[in-house]
Order: sequence, then C-alpha cells, then structure tokens
Amino acid sequence: PGARRVDASAGALGMEAVPGAPLHAVASARASWAYAAAGELLRLYQRSRPDGGKPWTAKDELLQLREWIGVASRLYPELSGSYHRAFERLAAGPSGGDVAPVRLHRDFYDKQVMVGPDQVTLLDLDTATAGDPALDVGNFLAHIMLRQLQTADSNSVPGSAARDFLDSYHEDDETVSRISWWRTVALVRLATIYSFRPNWWHLTPE
Repeated sequence: PGARRVDASAGALGMEAVPGAPLHAVASARASWAYAAAGELLRLYQRSRPDGGKPWTAKDELLQLREWIGVASRLYPELSGSYHRAFERLAAGPSGGDVAPVRLHRDFYDKQVMVGPDQVTLLDLDTATAGDPALDVGNFLAHIMLRQLQTADSNSVPGSAARDFLDSYHEDDETVSRISWWRTVALVRLATIYSFRPNWWHLTPE
C-alpha cells in the first residue's frame, strides 16, 4: 500500500485501504503463517534506515512507565505496592551494554499488523523512532500473553504464536538477552492501562 496524503506539518499520513484483518483476528487455520509473517515484517522494517533524532531509550521507557503507574496507583491504591515493586525490579534497565539503534515502530503489536490474502501490512507509524530492536519484540510478545489471557476460553491465539513470530524474526543473541526486560516493561504498562477498562480490569493482577 502507498501513501495517499502526507501532511508533515500536522504529522498526518493518509494511506490506501488495506485488505484483510488485524493479526489478532486471523482465522486459526492461518494463524501460524500470520505470526511468522509478522516476525519477518518486523525484521525487514527494523533493517531500514532510522530517522534522525534522539533514540528512544530504556530511561525514556521507565519515565513513561512511572507516569502510568502513578495514575493507576491513584485509581487502585490496593495495587500500588505491586506496581512499585515491579518498577523497582525493572529500574536497572535491560542487560548488556549499549546497542546500535535500529528503526523502531515503538507500538508494534497484533492490531498494528493487517493480514491480507497474500501480504501483511504495518500500520500506525506515529511513534516511529530509533532505538533498541528488543523493544518492538518485547512489546509484541507481551501482547500475545495478553491475548492469551483474554481468549483463554476460545484459544483463538495459538500457543505457538510467540515461537512462530520469533523463529521468523531470527533474533540475534544480543537482542534475546534484552527481550525479557522489554516484555516485562510492556506487561506492567498493559496492567496499568487495562485497569482502566471495565471489561478487563480483572486481568491486572495476573
């Protein structure tokens, strides 16, 4: 798909209509292929040249997470201790040293991937920046865990989804060592966000 309209002053990008359905809604018969395609899509996207500007860092992520925890703790004081203990465990940042920044989506998850008959399309690039490739991977894996909690009765998200995605993404050892930290950050953030949603607040402690 191509851009129909670009308005840099407004930060707006209008695109062609994209056929298909979001990844989380793909029929089970195609799910394994679709999650693998999402992994390949992310790998190719991250190989493109990042835009200029300051990369998004673990410190930036922690500052953002602290804001979410502050709001959620005021709404649910009984969860405040759990939120802050999780934050303290994350405060040291991901393992390893500095990493070469790549092009990031920074909001990469199943609803941002449209799956058509023979192609997949990446949506919503408004948070695109440069940074640690493990951020996008960890965020995606956190959402797979969330979907599996949300659909426990229907099993609409296959148990192999994470493995299908990672096998196609072909993560290197350096990225693997940091994925767990970024996934945990995303899970804590999702716990705060979903505490504001009446249909799903019961998932927050889990």
